[in-house]
Amino acid sequence: MAVTHRPLYWAGLLAAVVLATGCASTPPPQTTEVEPPAPALCECVEPEPEPPAPDCPDPVAVAPAPVPEPPPAPPPAPRPPVDSDLLVVGQVEYAILGKNKLQQKARIDTGATTTSIGAHDISMFERDGNTWVRFKVFDRVSGESYDFEEEKTGRALIKRNDAEPDRRVVVEMLLTIGRVSKVTEVTLADREQFDFPVLVGRNFLEGDCVVDVSREYIALDEVSN
Repeated sequence: MAVTHRPLYWAGLLAAVVLATGCASTPPPQTTEVEPPAPALCECVEPEPEPPAPDCPDPVAVAPAPVPEPPPAPPPAPRPPVDSDLLVVGQVEYAILGKNKLQQKARIDTGATTTSIGAHDISMFERDGNTWVRFKVFDRVSGESYDFEEEKTGRALIKRNDAEPDRRVVVEMLLTIGRVSKVTEVTLADREQFDFPVLVGRNFLEGDCVVDVSREYIALDEVSN
C-alpha cells in the first residue's frame, strides 16, 4: 500500500484553488500619515511709537485792546439870528379864517406850496361879473358848520402819492395866525380824514413867519408879549 503524503496533498490543493479563483489574498497597502504643513507665521510689524509732543507753554491770556472812547459830540451850531419882524410859529398853531373869525387848528407845513382848508358843500355863483365860491367849514370844537363866500381865483392840480391827482377850487381869503394877517390863496378840500382841518403852506409863511418845529401853539403867546 502506497503511503500518501497528506500535507503535500493539501498544500497543492490549496494552491490550485487560489490559482483558479484569482482571489489570492494580498496584504493591505500600508498608508503613511503625512502631517499637515505648519501654518505660516504672520510677520506683524509693530507701529513705531509716535514722538512725544513738545512741551508747549500754557497760553497766556491776552487782554483785549482798549476801545477808544468816541470823541465828544461837537456843540450844536448856534442858530442864525432871527429877524425880529418875523413871527415865530410852532409846528401846530391856531388859524383864524376869513371875516367870520372861525378859529381852526392848523398844521404848519413848509413842504406844502399852498395853504389848504377843509370845506364841504362847495358851489359857485357870479357876483359883479366875477366867479365866487360858496362853501361851508365844519368846526370840530362846536360841531357846527359856518358859511363862507370868497372870490374864486382858479383851480389847482394837487398831486397825491396814493391816489389820482385832485383838482381843487382856489379862493382868496383872509387868514390870520398870531399877529400875521393877510389875504392868501387857499385850496378847498375834504380834510375830514386828517388830524388838522387847516394846512398852512409856504405861500402864507414866506416873508412873515419862521417855524420852530420843536414847539406848538406859540404864536398867540408872542402876540400877548
